[in-house]
Amino acid sequence: MNTPLCYLDIKMIDVSIYLWMDQVWPKLAMSICNNRNKVLIMFTVIRKALSVYEKTKVLPYLKVPGPVEVDETRIGRMKLKSATLFARKINRVFGIYCRNTLIPILYYIPDRKH
Repeated sequence: MNTPLCYLDIKMIDVSIYLWMDQVWPKLAMSICNNRNKVLIMFTVIRKALSVYEKTKVLPYLKVPGPVEVDETRIGRMKLKSATLFARKINRVFGIYCRNTLIPILYYIPDRKH
């Protein structure tokens, strides 16, 4: 039987989840593990799985009672070269913060015009 589950390395998944939960940088995780490409692939799979879980199971049922604060900000960083004045890729986040329940909600904005 040939399924995608046949090719999964359970030890690599376990190590990748452990490193991801400890907030280890991908470059450090690649130096810890023997197979560098699998760590990056597993980190991507973990991020996508959590994103789908949040969109389907958390966000539809999330209710924010009371007054909220709304703000847009930039996160992350990009090293600038001496020839460029501004960073080309800027990650923007739209945040909502409930004052009563102290629940923060962050939405990634792929495009500023969006």
